Parts: sequence; structure tokens; C-alpha cells
Amino acid sequence: MVGPLLVYVLLQALPCLRSKFMDTAD
Repeated sequence: MVGPLLVYVLLQALPCLRSKFMDTAD
């Protein structure tokens, strides 16, 4: 299964996406 790999990708992607959405709030 690619579970651990998927989790790793999500951990890498979420902060990047969050920073884009939060960029206007900053």
C-alpha cells in the first residue's frame, strides 16, 4: 500500500496549499 507515501505527500502539500489560502489573511 502507498499509505505512508500518501501521508508524506499530503504533509508536504497541505502547508503549501494552506500558505496560499492564508496569504490573503496574513
